[in-house]
Amino acid sequence: MRFSTDRSAAPKGPAPGTHDEIARTVRDRAEGVTADEVAMAVGVSRVTAWRYLERLADEGTVLRQTEYGKTGRPSTRYQWR
Repeated sequence: MRFSTDRSAAPKGPAPGTHDEIARTVRDRAEGVTADEVAMAVGVSRVTAWRYLERLADEGTVLRQTEYGKTGRPSTRYQWR
């Protein structure tokens, strides 16, 4: 069995299905969501969810709100526009 070492064969960029599923998750939750909540709902890693959410925020599709708690790092909540 031979494996290709040609990395150009792998698709690059966001997966349309994942993008749509993450967008739908945000749209369906009026109170907004965090990357952790999206990751659990969609079944991707938190970092993957965060990357897609940031892309949606940069496009102007979702609003980005920073929430400061009493301790620890602030969290970001994403809400459909």
